[in-house]
Amino acid sequence: MLPLKKIMKQEVSTYQRQLQEKTQMEKLLFEISIDFIYVRKDDFAKIVNKNLGKIGRFVAADRVYILKYSFIDGICNNIYEWCENGVESRIDKLQGSSLADISYWVNNHMNSKVVSIPNVIEMSLDNRVREILESQGIKSIVALPIIFNENCYGFIGFDYVGKQQIYSELEQQILSAFGRIFLGALQRIKLEKELLDSETKCRALINNVPGAVFRCKNDGHWTMEYINEEIEKITGFSADDFINNKERSYASIIHDTDRILIYQKVQESIVKKSHML
Repeated sequence: MLPLKKIMKQEVSTYQRQLQEKTQMEKLLFEISIDFIYVRKDDFAKIVNKNLGKIGRFVAADRVYILKYSFIDGICNNIYEWCENGVESRIDKLQGSSLADISYWVNNHMNSKVVSIPNVIEMSLDNRVREILESQGIKSIVALPIIFNENCYGFIGFDYVGKQQIYSELEQQILSAFGRIFLGALQRIKLEKELLDSETKCRALINNVPGAVFRCKNDGHWTMEYINEEIEKITGFSADDFINNKERSYASIIHDTDRILIYQKVQESIVKKSHML
């Protein structure tokens, strides 16, 4: 038996190593989160691939990628990929792959379960998944589901072609966290695009209205926050002139005898929550 002092020393050493790994993991996730918080739509793919590389090197993976499930079409597509130097890219070859071939994976991912295969050659010879993995030279793989609002988006995969790998619980935590960060950023980009499209359609509609459409503050100047281009046809002044009273206020183009009456009518309508005609 080992002396108690030596056992305690080993336990302290293990604890210190785990603490250091956890600190490094938290620092890495913080850096990745910052990248995704400020990422723009045009830079999204570049940022994803860069951070796949960061995660891949942290866990010493050879290839890291994100596959998106299309349950309607019964296929999955590789949409992002990072490869270590000298490792073959598979992104072009993993397009339109049948979900039927990896039904075991899909079922596990839909139930928020991780698929981990530490040693591919230990799988049965007639296993279709083994055939797929061996054709790519993969010795070990872990595939973590990406879940959003209880729906499975796809998975993030980590391939090992040069060696076998067994993931620790801590490593699985960082991989899962990255999946959540990625999907959160993806949803934000999607919402921003939808908002931009909506605003573009709204502006197109407003600019075709035969009259001035505006949004202003309820102050003595009727300070304009937005006003469409039709105002120039009516007043001879550009819309930009009125925004935040840049050149003139909206109140300045209202006849002196009407200003007080209009202000009173607007305040009455606000109190009554009614329209003013």
